Amino acid sequence: MMSKTEWPDAPCCAPNYPFGCICPLKERALRAWMRDDNSVPPMTERQRAYCLFEIGRVEGYRRDDYVDSSDAELAHTTIVAWLDYAADKGLTS
Repeated sequence: MMSKTEWPDAPCCAPNYPFGCICPLKERALRAWMRDDNSVPPMTERQRAYCLFEIGRVEGYRRDDYVDSSDAELAHTTIVAWLDYAADKGLTS
């Protein structure tokens, strides 16, 4: 497991949600990179390493396939890998 990684305070991707943003800071940052909306600075090496670590933990993903991905691609793949992991564990409907 990686030590604490700092994440930028990204805007909510659903600002009109009635209860405010429900995503944790890390997910908000990933969604901002995925949108490529310039609301967050480029990923640091530590943030990229975290994403690659998360991707590599999920069955069917090879970390090395994503090393040269853009920040947007890496953020997208990280979120998709999380969703695949949850589905594999029966945590989604």
